[in-house]
Parts: sequence; C-alpha cells; structure tokens
Amino acid sequence: MFKRALIVLLTAVCVLQLGACGGRTKPKSEVSLLGDPGYKNGFVVSPTGKGNEKPGGRDAFDYMGTASGAYWNVSQHSCNKSLYNGTETFEDGFYTYTDAEEPDDVAKTVRVNPTTGEISLNMLTSRDYTAPRQGNEAWCHLLIDTGFSGVSDSVVTVYNGLIKAKSTGKATVTAYAQSTRDNGRGMNATIEVTVYPDDSLGKNVSITANDTAAITGTLWATNASGCNWTTDGVAQPNAYMGVTVSGLWNDDNIIYKSSDPNIVSVNTVGKLVGISAGRAYVTATTKGGISKSMLVTVGTPAGTAVTGLTASGGVALTASEPLKTITATVAPADATEGVLFTSSDKSVVMPASDRAVRATDGLVSMDVIAVGNGTATITAASAGGETCAYAVTVSGYTPSYDDERTYRDNDYSKVAPEVSIDMPDKIIRNWKTRVNYSAQTTNPDVNAPLKTTVVVSSNGFNFEIDNDIFTPTSFGVILVRVKAEDEFGNYSFASKTLTIINGAAQSTIAPAVEFDMQDKAAVGSNVQIKYAASSDNPHIPTPHIITTEVSVNFNGTNIATTKTGDNLFFTPDAAGEYVISVTAADEFGNKATESFTVTAEVQNLRTLTVNAPEEISDIKIDGSPANASYADGTYALTFTVDSGYKAEVKVNGVAVAAVNGEYSVSITANTTVAITVSKTDSGCMSSAASAMTATLLFMAIGLAVLAAKRKQHNS
Repeated sequence: MFKRALIVLLTAVCVLQLGACGGRTKPKSEVSLLGDPGYKNGFVVSPTGKGNEKPGGRDAFDYMGTASGAYWNVSQHSCNKSLYNGTETFEDGFYTYTDAEEPDDVAKTVRVNPTTGEISLNMLTSRDYTAPRQGNEAWCHLLIDTGFSGVSDSVVTVYNGLIKAKSTGKATVTAYAQSTRDNGRGMNATIEVTVYPDDSLGKNVSITANDTAAITGTLWATNASGCNWTTDGVAQPNAYMGVTVSGLWNDDNIIYKSSDPNIVSVNTVGKLVGISAGRAYVTATTKGGISKSMLVTVGTPAGTAVTGLTASGGVALTASEPLKTITATVAPADATEGVLFTSSDKSVVMPASDRAVRATDGLVSMDVIAVGNGTATITAASAGGETCAYAVTVSGYTPSYDDERTYRDNDYSKVAPEVSIDMPDKIIRNWKTRVNYSAQTTNPDVNAPLKTTVVVSSNGFNFEIDNDIFTPTSFGVILVRVKAEDEFGNYSFASKTLTIINGAAQSTIAPAVEFDMQDKAAVGSNVQIKYAASSDNPHIPTPHIITTEVSVNFNGTNIATTKTGDNLFFTPDAAGEYVISVTAADEFGNKATESFTVTAEVQNLRTLTVNAPEEISDIKIDGSPANASYADGTYALTFTVDSGYKAEVKVNGVAVAAVNGEYSVSITANTTVAITVSKTDSGCMSSAASAMTATLLFMAIGLAVLAAKRKQHNS
C-alpha cells in the first residue's frame, strides 16, 4: 500500500563552511541530500505513458507492505508492459518485481535488497515490443530517479544528491519525487542551508579593483529560439572586474557574484555582461570572507532611485539567538532600486544573502547570521550611494557544521607571493604585446622558483602566448591575468583590462648597434668586443628584447671568440684588419648589421701586476678587470675604496685627478700607477705601504696600490 507520509531528508537546518580548519587537503564542504541511499523506504512506480495501467495495479514497491515514505521513483518510459501489472516475490533478502507473472513473458525486472542497498534493473526489449520497433518509435526505458530543486542565491549547488557550499549565506534546498496517484501528487521536503566563511584561511588578503564600471551598448535578450544575444544582433562591448589579489593561502580562491543578475551577470574570471538597464554591485570574495565590491551601471538606469536609508538600531546575537532580521526604511517608499547588505567582518557576522533587496512598503529586510564572537558593522547601501549602518555584537557563540570536515596540517609557512602587472591601458591590434609583470615571495620556506601562469582572454577565448608575448587580433576590451604560486600552493594573482585599438601597420624600424672600443690593438692581446644594441621602435613590446649575433672576420675567415662572464673577447694572432660584425634583431624580425674594424699591430705589451690591500676593490681598466696585458696608450682607471678612506692616484709620481669617477692613465714602458689610500682624517702612510711602492717600481708596467693607514698613538 502506498503511504502518504513525506520524508525529512536531513534536518530542518544544515550548516556548511566554505573551507576546512587547517592546511593542505581540499575540504569536503558538502553533505548528502540522499535521504534514503539504501532504498529502505521502497519506490514509487511511474506509469508507462501508454495508458495501459489497470485500476488496482501496483503503483509502489513497498516490500510487501513493510515500507513507507518512498523517496525513489521507478520510471518506465514508452513501455508496452507495465510493472503495475506484475508480481512481487521475496527470496534470499531480495525483493523482486516483474511486469508479468510467467517467467517467459517477463520484459522488465527490478531486484532490491534494502538491507545491503543492492539494486539491479533488467529489461529484455524483445519481450516488451509487440512488433518490430519502427524507426520513429520511442525506445523503452527503465530507470530509478529522484529530483532536486529550489537552490537559491547561488549559495550552494546540488549535484548527484550532494549539497556543496559555493559562497557564504543562507539558501533553501528542496528535494522532490513524483507520485502517479492522486492526479500526479508530488512529494517534497526542504532544508535550509547556511554556509559560513572558512575560518582556517588567511585574513591578510588584499583585493583591489576599480570602484565603478559602466556597461554601454546594446543589452542582451533572449530571442524566440531561447538563445541569448543582443537585441540588435551586435555584440556588447567587453567589460571586466579587473581584480588583483594578494595573500591567498592554499585552497582559497575568489568567487564573483552579482547583487542583481537581472541587471548584470559575472563569470568566474570577472567578465561582466549587462542584462538590463540599472545599477548593481559585483563582488569578489574569498572563501575566508574578504571581499571587494564594484558598482556597475548598465545603460541608463530606469525606475525610482533610493534617496535615503534609515537603520532600525543595533543588533546583539548570542548562542540562543544566532540569527536576527534587520530592517531599514527606504525613501521614497516606492523606490525600485535594490539595497545591498554587507559585513565589515564576516568572521563575526554575515548577511544571509549577497543579493540586492528591493523595498516592500518602504522597507527592506535582511537576516544577519552570527559567525564568531566580536563586533562588526552591517551596512545597507543603495546603488546611488545612500547608506545606513547597524552595529552588531556577537557573544557566547560557537558555530558547528554538518559537513564532513577534513583537517589540514600547518607544517609550512603561509606567506603568499606578490604579483603585479605593468602595462599600458591601450594596445594596438595585431602588434605583438608583452605581458609585463613581476612576481616575488618573501616566504622563507620557499626554495623552488615560483610558478607563474599568464592568461589573456576575450569572450571566453584565450590568446596564444609565447614567452609572455601575444598578438591581439580583435578589438575591444581584453583581460590579462597573471598568477604566481609557490611550492606550497599559496598564491596571488593580478588582473588588468586592456583596450585594443586600431593603429598603423607594424613598424619596420630596425634596431641600432653602436660600438664603444678602440680601433687599434696589439697582436696577441685579448681584445674586448664592446657594443650596445637598442631599438627606438615604439611598436615592439617593452622592455625591448634585442637578440644579437657577433662574428669576427680576418682575411675572409671567421675567428673564434671567447666569453668571460658577460664580456666577449677575441685575440688577433697576426697583424692586419679584423672586422667585427654585430647583427641585432627585434621581436618583429627587423634586423640591422653594423661593423667595426680593429687594426692589429705588433707592439710591445706591458705586463700588469696588481698588489691591492683589502681597502681597495673592483679595480678596472677601460671597464674590465685589471688582469690583462696592455699596449701603449691611454686608459680609464676606476676602482672602489672602502667607506672612511680617500684615495690619491699618481702615475710615475705625478698626481692624476678624477673626471666623473675615472682616472686617465697613459701607459708606456716602465709606468707605475700608485693608488694611495688613507683614512679621511689622516694622510699618514704605514711603512708596509712604502715597501710596496719600492717593489713595484721595477715592473715594466705596473699598478701599485698603497694602503696608508693612520697610526695609532698612545697618549
């Protein structure tokens, strides 16, 4: 016999939390909505759709009258034989239902063990069809099903019988099953679900975005075919909530929500679509409850704006009263614009919904829910900027959760990386563009390089990116997103919207190459190839990346070059002209080649010996470390002196003054360069320094470094 009692699926109230209490494993912020996963309450049986059910037939599998409150439905679609007219047997713990009494006539069988939850459905279609199936004839089906509906405010989602937390707030979930008796009477039950912020995630999260945005152009509508498109068939200009977020811990993320999806919708990366004229807030929120809102104006708002809001007073929440309703008075009473309620600290109190509320009889109301002990402010705000505030105090309250908690360890440092984007607001269509960004971390536990991900998108299409360079091939607004993640999963991301505009064709301005070296060298000397490659092309991505190729040719043959650090050298083995060629290329493929000729001569090289005390360092001649052989000529000498010391340079006893930090030194045979250092408050030289000078005088060419230290005297 079919029982009329409704089922209670879970409890009257269900509470979830967006995340978990602790470290790395993703929490299961979900609960089961399957009130009867083991089929203990039996089944409702649907008709076949053929109209051949007989009065008095079986419309429920109630385990021979022992079960009631069926939750599941056995559906049989487009069948000729019906389980209404079959038989019921019990053997070895299994209840078996067939659509015929004689075994040779059975087309469909349902076999259930309510103790173990085992179930099997079988169909032999050759026995169900009374004639060969025609091409346009429906297939017969046998299945079990149930249904879910009534998920409100996008606070939770329901899939495969699981309620999963999506964002903070309160929602109502309804489960239903359809009966075939009493004119299709339906069975349903509802629960209220409250989702709290994750109290285990970081609170030092920073979210930045523009305060306002405007969506212009034609608005979206649904055509006769049910497709969304603009009313005149012209696509709406792209608009985004360009959000930059720093300090996200492992397993945290950003949730985008609109206070009024009938005015503006937002997707998972902050893309906005104007639906109808008006104003609404779009909010980016972390699982931990940190949020940033942006006021979006779509077209020219119609209706009556809110010109005043008046709060009803403070609110006190306790363990016995963790939820209260607050009410604000709206002026004018017939205002049609929505009012959004927000919390200054969701770890203390949160509104039940982040959707805007419209006034009824001049009043707007919102449930506020205790989250943790403390004080916070609930603010009611209209899109036009009218606000009123409620001081909220929560005391003696500790929330409990119904979902399955997964606790994570805290064995790593939760310091997220920092990332920023530095790009112009407008870029040129079809010009290569570099995504300029910086990413770094101060986390002392991070050893591996940060993982960075760059995505450039427009209308769901991602541009191809190579070495952070992409080519914008369309017009309008695009979104650039850069994510930096450390080895522990802590991450931050930055977003920036760019407008693609039309411009001239890609420039063919080639790079420039300039040499900075002497045109004479001694045979056998080590010659440094000094040049600079740059570009004045305004169309290539900045910073400019110029690639160069260098060759040295002597009498039609390329000779080898060597590299020491960042410096490139060649050695002329014979007298003659050596042609140095440098080819520079930019990212568009524009190239320029410049040449420089060095004439090598047989010269007497001067060997250099350097003796330097610790007070002098980084001694260089012509910008290179002073460790080579030199031909006769004039060179630039530079060096670094420790703080608290001064230096005097003499060449063969003649003082040389510095010009822009360089000393011009003429080198010939038996040249001695002496650098004398002394403390800034004394010019006294030590005996050790005098001895060093005497030794260096015998070098063919030498650099003597004297350390004159102030003598200490005891009074």
